[in-house]
Amino acid sequence: MKIPGGEKTLAYLDNNKLTGNVALFASGQGTNVKNILRYAREVDLHLNFRCIITDNPQAPVLRVGEEFDLPVKVIRPAASAPGQMATKEKYETEILEYLSTMDIHWIFLCGFMRILGKTLLTSFYDEELKQNRIINIHPAYLPEFPGKNSYERAYHSSQKESGVTVHFVDGGVDTGKIILQQRFPKIDRENIADFVKRGQQLEYALYRKVVKKVSDYQKGETVWSS
Repeated sequence: MKIPGGEKTLAYLDNNKLTGNVALFASGQGTNVKNILRYAREVDLHLNFRCIITDNPQAPVLRVGEEFDLPVKVIRPAASAPGQMATKEKYETEILEYLSTMDIHWIFLCGFMRILGKTLLTSFYDEELKQNRIINIHPAYLPEFPGKNSYERAYHSSQKESGVTVHFVDGGVDTGKIILQQRFPKIDRENIADFVKRGQQLEYALYRKVVKKVSDYQKGETVWSS
């Protein structure tokens, strides 16, 4: 198993790559978190899922952590002084301090509703990949409909298709290098709930494929296109 409660089989790899320790970040339901952890139980991955990070103490993803016996850490931005807002740097430093205790080297974003700053990005930069070891899933066929409310904007648009994208995270909003993306058709007279449900099913399938790519990369295989 690659989640707590099972045998841990990976420390540092023989080829001197970083560990395959992963943190999952989510702010809400955590459906993609659950999807990834289910996948980890079904197949042999060269990854260890160590923890869940959330910025929302009421998020349903906390129950996902309980279901999979995975520690969930709630980290919220806090004022550094009375009447003063905390900086993103201070907030991300707190996250990094926790991640270091878990020896985390990959972050998978699963509906984490914050834009990451340079403190986290530079800490997870991979010289071999020339990318940050941070991956995000976006519910649109980028560069279409970046940012928030992508399903709603796609549903109400004149386009005949929507899509899902999994990409590396950079300093922009959904601008990182695309790893995998796929379209799905819009259906006449379909309500938005069913439209979103079909999109989410595609999310689950694509994120599993990308998780497998990361696992293969950890084994020393060449999986990323130039």
